Amino acid sequence: MTASAHVDTFARDNLPPGDAWPDLIFELPELQYPARMNCATELLDRALERGFGDRIAIVSPEGVRWTYAELLAQAKATAGAVAQTEAAAAAAPQPAGAAPAGPTGTVMTPAPQIPAKDRVGTLTVIDGKTDEKQYTLTGKLTVIGKSDMATIKLKGWFAPNVAAIITRRDAGYQIASQDKGAKVKVSGADVPSGGHHDLAEGDTVEVSGVKMTFTLEG
Repeated sequence: MTASAHVDTFARDNLPPGDAWPDLIFELPELQYPARMNCATELLDRALERGFGDRIAIVSPEGVRWTYAELLAQAKATAGAVAQTEAAAAAAPQPAGAAPAGPTGTVMTPAPQIPAKDRVGTLTVIDGKTDEKQYTLTGKLTVIGKSDMATIKLKGWFAPNVAAIITRRDAGYQIASQDKGAKVKVSGADVPSGGHHDLAEGDTVEVSGVKMTFTLEG
């Protein structure tokens, strides 16, 4: 059996002794796996490919219920946030000397910037049918679709149960398309199924025929 590529050795360090293992026989065709597999791809991406996006994947004792689509969106958001943080840290310039002087010799102090994580997004419907006309995106996840668990409920016979999911991260907001039949666009740019797009102030967001304007407050 090929050793795991996972760098955390806790699981394999705590396996029972080899003589206590059962015989591992993989002769059936459905048990023919490659030497190494990406667990996130097999458990999440493949679930959505099989049409399980709106099925429940996680239930916690506190009552949290996440579908496969929500779990995948959260996993992507977390991975993206980690990658962006590492990239930003690597690209950050070293502390410079004195701030540049203005025309009169005074030191120019830039206006204070509100951290992205403290700004709250809003979607205002400008065309199409939804249950409300404006939505404040205060949660970590905003589900757009026909499902009862959707935050922004689409109307119509052919509206997907889960068309798209917006995640709120420290770096800002991001929309991910969740259904092959859902047409998702951000300011005219197509977001393919399984793809994602960062949202910026003034973006026009289109999901399954519903057009909304994205703004940031704070």
